[in-house]
Amino acid sequence: MTMVKPVAVDFDPNQGFIFWTDVSLNSIHRVRYGGSNYETLITDVQVPDGLAVHSTLQRVFWTDSGNDRIEVAYLNGTGRSTIVNDGLNKPRAIVVDSFHGLLFWTDWGSDAKIERSDLDGLNRLVIVGTDLVWPNGIAVDPKENKLYWCDASLQKIESSDLFGNFRQTLVYGSVVGHPFDVAVHGQYLYWTDWRSENLKRINRFDGTNQVEKVGSGVFDRAGGLHIYEMDECGSSPCQNTATCVDYIEMFVCECSNGFQGKLCDIALPTIQSSSICKLPKLNDNVMMLEHSKDEYSPGEEVWFVCDSAKLLIGSASVTCQSNGDWSDSLPSCIHTGILVGLPVLFSILLFLVLLAVCYYCNR
Repeated sequence: MTMVKPVAVDFDPNQGFIFWTDVSLNSIHRVRYGGSNYETLITDVQVPDGLAVHSTLQRVFWTDSGNDRIEVAYLNGTGRSTIVNDGLNKPRAIVVDSFHGLLFWTDWGSDAKIERSDLDGLNRLVIVGTDLVWPNGIAVDPKENKLYWCDASLQKIESSDLFGNFRQTLVYGSVVGHPFDVAVHGQYLYWTDWRSENLKRINRFDGTNQVEKVGSGVFDRAGGLHIYEMDECGSSPCQNTATCVDYIEMFVCECSNGFQGKLCDIALPTIQSSSICKLPKLNDNVMMLEHSKDEYSPGEEVWFVCDSAKLLIGSASVTCQSNGDWSDSLPSCIHTGILVGLPVLFSILLFLVLLAVCYYCNR
């Protein structure tokens, strides 16, 4: 195994390969975890400063600040192609957000910036373009929709959302040192420091910005940093025969039919055939509003009307119940002339009674 000046590093958990770039050998290599199956995958690169693996799609991405481009290939080195080759000036770190299908990279050229794109290099967007000098390492937390990066010249570590909004300085000054790469794991943000023999970390959530040194102090200008927690799906968190999809720092359950929820542990309600209400048999002259089907589910309503010459007697609507019955008896329609005649007849009778009473009083 030949190694002169390794810089960027990443890991493929599916096949167990560690990938790295070597800026002295101008090449990209891989070896299985444990030291076997060493291969030189890519040559003919000038300064491969950054590297990122998409284990699900079986792709490796890298930056080349000598040729000012971003390339991609299969994990065995075949199918090499360039996806970004314009508007770059010393691209450095690159990271894959496999959950959202995005690439993020830093560029520490004369127009320092942080960009993102789709995995094919399209829909490219500058998300941070101010107050940067040497943006080196970059890391993404897809669960929190957070992006982290370090600037070696400004001695800063910052964060934002995935669009560059809500930018925040987490830690700055001499305590940061000369940061080269950053990585997220749990509540901590880790980074390598060319001026320290240790890794460093802060709690990215508690707001204390207390820097801790990690490890036994064996590094000499440590470069790329990658942290991988093996097998997010190893504990079989998904239920009811759901499929667990492993992402970095998270997992997603793809639910079977009839279940929902983060762990697919919630059964969807089922409608039994006996709870279906059949189209009601209408009384004479009664019409349904918007009749469009013959069967109704519990909770659905049916509304009724009469034509302009008739009056609806009874409930104007009924609701399908869980036992398959309607909530009320069906209405009927009657001619309005019957109702108009009743008060007229009553008025005549009342007049006759009053006349009789008046005649009696005069005697």
